[in-house]
Amino acid sequence: MRAKVYVRKARDFGEVFGDTISYMRQNFKSLFGSILLLVSPFFLLAMVLSTFMLKNMFANISSAATNIMGFYASMAGTMILMMLLSLLGYAAYITVLNEHMQLNDSLPENEKPQIKDILKNFFPQFLRGIGTIVVLVVLSLVLILVFGLVIGLMALLIKISAVLGILLFILMYIFFLLIVMPIMMYLYTAILFTSQRHHINAFEAIGKVFRNFKGNFWITWSLSFLGGLITYILSFIAFLPSYIVFIISFFTRMGNNLGDLQNSQAGFDVPIYVIVLFSISGLLIACVYAIYFIMMNLQCASLEEKREGLSILEKIESI
Repeated sequence: MRAKVYVRKARDFGEVFGDTISYMRQNFKSLFGSILLLVSPFFLLAMVLSTFMLKNMFANISSAATNIMGFYASMAGTMILMMLLSLLGYAAYITVLNEHMQLNDSLPENEKPQIKDILKNFFPQFLRGIGTIVVLVVLSLVLILVFGLVIGLMALLIKISAVLGILLFILMYIFFLLIVMPIMMYLYTAILFTSQRHHINAFEAIGKVFRNFKGNFWITWSLSFLGGLITYILSFIAFLPSYIVFIISFFTRMGNNLGDLQNSQAGFDVPIYVIVLFSISGLLIACVYAIYFIMMNLQCASLEEKREGLSILEKIESI
């Protein structure tokens, strides 16, 4: 039997990836049970909303020209609500994993965390996570503003030289998607983990994470990119059957009601089996995300351990 995976440990790239799989295998029941109990409700609501958003999008295509404001207002409202649910689910996910991993490290070798123990401290830490997310959202809006200014400069370049402006925009987009995005996802997740693990505010967590992150850019980027890619592929596979069934159902109902304008809207009603499929997809995706978040938490803890070890060596050398 493989030794218990403890979170607080300095790891290299292979160890982070290997211990992520081992941690899920060792704690399968309590880990995924906690996720399904405390996190999946947010995913389920988001999936149901996405079902009706797709339904409204297809149903209103023909009427969008006559009621364009109502169409876009409805879509915008649904998307805002989905984003809110996603942020709450994000906070819940980090809270569950933090509580689970802290319990795991505090227990003896032969004991595992229990769902009832995670429930005890969940809600206070969940509220702390929401507060941290609010700070991160505000900082993100500032970054978006800066990015918007850069896009504006790109527009000026396009006026001067269309080829140069478009080329720079493509290069910038690729750089943001492949380099910046994985690092930003890690930093946001690590800040939430650190804030909850050490019971500190968002700004203290930001400072701590950036100090630990210094000098570890490429290994962190590699882990975040790999974890994100695996999560994206598995989530796509989990969601694809639901999407295919929805499209088939939509066109089938459209064909059945073709020419009957009075009943055309009835043909856009979402069948119950589509909602069930989307809900199952939501549950699967909620579990799939554990791969990424566990990997990022192990990396965050690893960088803390490396930083503390480096600090000890520096103190010894100074003596």
